[in-house]
Amino acid sequence: MMESIYERKRTLDKIEFTYAVGTNVEDREIHPYHEVLYYMDGDAAFLTEKFRKTLLPGTLLRIPAEKYHCFKLKTPESFVRLKIKIPQSILETKPVRMNEIEISEKTEGLHKLILDRIIKEMHEEKTEEGDFLLEAALGFLLAEIDEGSAKKKIVPENAHEKVVQEMLRFIEENLAGDVSIYAISRSLHISSSAVSHLFRQHMGVSLHKYVTEKRLSLARKRIEAHEKPSKVFVQCGYKDYSAFYKAYIKMYGHPPSDI
Repeated sequence: MMESIYERKRTLDKIEFTYAVGTNVEDREIHPYHEVLYYMDGDAAFLTEKFRKTLLPGTLLRIPAEKYHCFKLKTPESFVRLKIKIPQSILETKPVRMNEIEISEKTEGLHKLILDRIIKEMHEEKTEEGDFLLEAALGFLLAEIDEGSAKKKIVPENAHEKVVQEMLRFIEENLAGDVSIYAISRSLHISSSAVSHLFRQHMGVSLHKYVTEKRLSLARKRIEAHEKPSKVFVQCGYKDYSAFYKAYIKMYGHPPSDI
């Protein structure tokens, strides 16, 4: 992963604010925290399981935890954004829910003033007054920005081909079993090379990486629900506990028993 040309961070009650210019884009497409991202500049497309959309400067994205998404950058060095990571424990105290990916284009007026003020605050010395401003601004963004956006249907720029949707459906229904390229190929009656190529082209990530993150995300949810890791790993498609254990640590930074 390449590092950003420029980056400023501020942490407030486990909420992480990051203003960055450049190429430091997190390579995990499914993560356990909620995210608000203000896209300011660059040449980027935003990919999800349901749509692909070219981003316009001034776009605000609200991305719930465990929802697959991916940024494809044509000019990584010009990617400018403000990203806010919000743990589930924090969101539970806010009068708002984040269930689906939402996109608000052409952020302007009071909303833009607040976002610009957050960025300005991140470039100043940390103070109690500044922290209060960040907390108040975040609450406003979660509750008020484009209040009607949840009622608007996002129109994809280019809908995924039907075969890719069939791949995603097959994976979802067989996550505990065989979801290899060859299994999908046999099920959909297309070549394994076509499966690999189409999946990466439309999802922005390899099928293996996507399946791995979906399985580990499912495992995390079940462990948080107090299921035993020694039973969860089989239910999530792993045949060997050691392989599951290592993959879990690699993705989350701690053993599956340390939730």
